Amino acid sequence: MGLKGRTARDWFDEGYEAKDPKKKVEYYTKALEIDPKDVIAWYFKGIALRKLGRCEEEIRCYDKALEINPEYVYVWNNKGIALRKLKRYEEAIGCYDKALDIDPKYERAKKNRKIAEVKLREQKEKEQREEKIERERMTSDFVSSIESEISRIKSSGVKISKSIELIKQVKSELNKNNFERAKELAEEAKKIASERKSGYNLAFKSISESERILNKTKNKGVIISTDLLLKSKQALDTGDYEESVRSAEELKNLVNNRETKYRKAREWIKSAESAIRKSKDFGCDTSKADELLNRAKSGFGTGNYEKSVSDVRRSEEVAKEIKERSKRDQSRK
Repeated sequence: MGLKGRTARDWFDEGYEAKDPKKKVEYYTKALEIDPKDVIAWYFKGIALRKLGRCEEEIRCYDKALEINPEYVYVWNNKGIALRKLKRYEEAIGCYDKALDIDPKYERAKKNRKIAEVKLREQKEKEQREEKIERERMTSDFVSSIESEISRIKSSGVKISKSIELIKQVKSELNKNNFERAKELAEEAKKIASERKSGYNLAFKSISESERILNKTKNKGVIISTDLLLKSKQALDTGDYEESVRSAEELKNLVNNRETKYRKAREWIKSAESAIRKSKDFGCDTSKADELLNRAKSGFGTGNYEKSVSDVRRSEEVAKEIKERSKRDQSRK
């Protein structure tokens, strides 16, 4: 009989008799091309594929067989074996359970199920060990990165004693294998250090800005105490960043206030000088007004701008009063 005249049975027999698994697969495939409903051919093709290590294809053959006959107990068992080789143990156990539902006395399925259970347990234990090792490694790396970050923050001058103390606790927890607690403490240490760094940066910026404004204003001749600047810097050095910022902001307000009073006093002095000159030009005795003006200038020179304004306003009033009185006296003559 020629090749063209061969039946599905002929090709199946060729496959069954062949020794080479590749040939078996070839012949079973030809048989199935003629009769794709041949459940036995699908089953034996799957076995041949197993010998070639082609487990995924093997499983597909068993699936085809089970579509045709879902009660084929041996196919369920063999599918379980293929899944087991792929380390898909839970699926394998499901296949053995199907086989045992069909034939509760099928000893090979019972045996294979026990093997799969052992393998599944070993797999889970291995995964748990690997997860633990990975978790420990990740925690250790995480803690190390945070410790390095905290060291960098400390080296920049930031006071982070709380974070440093927490890192000591982290190391203690790591030594006890309390990895989750160690991670929590490390995150807390990082959070505190970051907040302290932000506080330090804000304080440093506030000091720089207030000092710039202070020097600019002093260069204009305004007399301002530097006590608040020193207080702000001392607070920065001791790590009291909130107090440092408060003092720096208070200094800015003080500078603005002092400059306003300085300008006001200077303007009043100019105004009083003008009034006194006019009185002198009118021939008035301005000694009293001059005395008050000199007192105002003395206060201005020492930075007592409020007292200076008070004296200089009185000086201007006196100069104007003298002039007005002199005018009245002359008009009577």
